Amino acid sequence: MKLKRSFKRIVTVLSVLFVCFAILPVRAAGSSFKLEKNSFFLHPGESVTGKYTYTGSGTVEFSEPNTIENMGDVYNICTVTAGKGSFTIKAAAGNSHGRAKIDVTVDGEVKDTIEVFVYDTDNFYLIQPLADQAVLITYTMARIYVGTPYDVSLFMPVTVTSSDPSVAAPEKPVMPLGYLDMDLKKPGTTTITLKSEKLNGTLKLTVLPEGDYADYVTVKDDKSSVTVRVGTKTPDPFIMKSSEGTCKDDKLTVSVTENIPLVGEKDVVRLEKDGSITALNPGYAMVEARTRLGYRGQFEVMVYSDPEKLVFEEKTYYVDQNNDWLPYYPYPGIQPSTCGMAPFEYTSSDDKIVKAEGASLQYVKPGEVTIRAAYKDNPKIYTEFKVKAFTAAD
Repeated sequence: MKLKRSFKRIVTVLSVLFVCFAILPVRAAGSSFKLEKNSFFLHPGESVTGKYTYTGSGTVEFSEPNTIENMGDVYNICTVTAGKGSFTIKAAAGNSHGRAKIDVTVDGEVKDTIEVFVYDTDNFYLIQPLADQAVLITYTMARIYVGTPYDVSLFMPVTVTSSDPSVAAPEKPVMPLGYLDMDLKKPGTTTITLKSEKLNGTLKLTVLPEGDYADYVTVKDDKSSVTVRVGTKTPDPFIMKSSEGTCKDDKLTVSVTENIPLVGEKDVVRLEKDGSITALNPGYAMVEARTRLGYRGQFEVMVYSDPEKLVFEEKTYYVDQNNDWLPYYPYPGIQPSTCGMAPFEYTSSDDKIVKAEGASLQYVKPGEVTIRAAYKDNPKIYTEFKVKAFTAAD
């Protein structure tokens, strides 16, 4: 009896196991699709062959290229021809510059997208020098800006590397010049290296933490330029502004971006530690202030020195009721020319005939007056000429 009961148990267990195995699903062999490469850079007229692997019984299809951006005059910038395990992309010849996308589907389901960039480097000489950049960590992604006109060189391939990928890393190792996207990881600074057939350089990308930063930079009293004498100190002209905050986490970096002296290679201005600007030599200077996020403000400084004399080519000028001057509007030659745009002002012997106001002269009624033009900073330096005001016939 014991042997018979044991045998029944064994049969029962085996039956249960059989039933369990019988209801388990049988997994069929799966399918997979993979592109060897999904972005291609081509010159006009150039072609390239790509490869893919697919295991399964479905149908692999390549859509017609969809032109996303077109900088040339060819409507379809490329074509695609599919084969078994491979495909060929050909860029249209001529002025066919731009960006296109090709969807790859298996039985109607999109498995991947191919990007095609058709580019040229004919206008690459217009690209500006690389500049350091900054962005807030809250953006999570930043696009490195390279100063270039919106033309065919935007799609040139650039290899991008980061000295500290833990701060920011390129989205792809090779990207088009106009789409250099970086994934932001944490606050810090990393050096970005750009390499291509026409561009090799580095820039610093600073990822800033969340904070109270300026929205823009302006100048005090809306005065964006000054004309000053050598030795004059102009107070710091720049102000940071924020629509919501106080800019407490921001700071300005000030530099001279243009320096054009009238003589030699001297500095026109000097930037002081307190933000003021000291005029050193006659000439022109552009001073620029940048916030941590790269917002800019500019301030022009024109510097002059004392002239020796003012000179007019004519001894007598004529003006009619329309304030038309003969032979031309009187304007002094300032000597020596190396002293710059020294300011002067007019005075009239009779403002009821010709009115003088600053460096402006205005007809009032017929008559004759003597006009004195004097250096504004030292009226002892002056010259005089005659003006005859008359009524012209209609």
